[in-house]
Amino acid sequence: FLKTEDRLYDYLMWQLRLTIMPNDGVRAAAEALIGNLNEDGFIDGSLEEIAALGPWPSEVMQQALEIVQQFDPTGVAARDLQECLLLQLKAHGYGERLACRMIREHFHELQNHKLPEVARKLGVPVEAVANELKLIRQLEPKPGRRYAPPETQYIAPEVYIEKIDNEYVI
Repeated sequence: FLKTEDRLYDYLMWQLRLTIMPNDGVRAAAEALIGNLNEDGFIDGSLEEIAALGPWPSEVMQQALEIVQQFDPTGVAARDLQECLLLQLKAHGYGERLACRMIREHFHELQNHKLPEVARKLGVPVEAVANELKLIRQLEPKPGRRYAPPETQYIAPEVYIEKIDNEYVI
């Protein structure tokens, strides 16, 4: 029994088919958006570039983006890592936590492990920043990773058969 794994595109399109959309334009824009996600689940290009593929004004693209960003896996259709993490925190009900402020306002300092600087700027103890960082580390930085095609596994033969002159040699 062989089972083919779902790809991110297929999984998102399945969710889109189940979603009630405001109109066909938003549905078409959402399809274009899903078609322009990379294997990690991030948008390849800008919304303007994707909108240029069809007759969608920026308001329709923004509406489609907000709908697709609510799909599973959480954090999909983000434009960058920062937005991906914020989407995940919001989806888990942590939209008002210190972790969101840390990512929204001090993302670059966090990436460079400047916790004392982040704590000072936010006016909180370093321990609070460190605790929130534990929550952030539990998030998935590449939401589409689970649906990425498996890496190619090469098979090395154990036996070679060669034809030498008119004879086969194992």
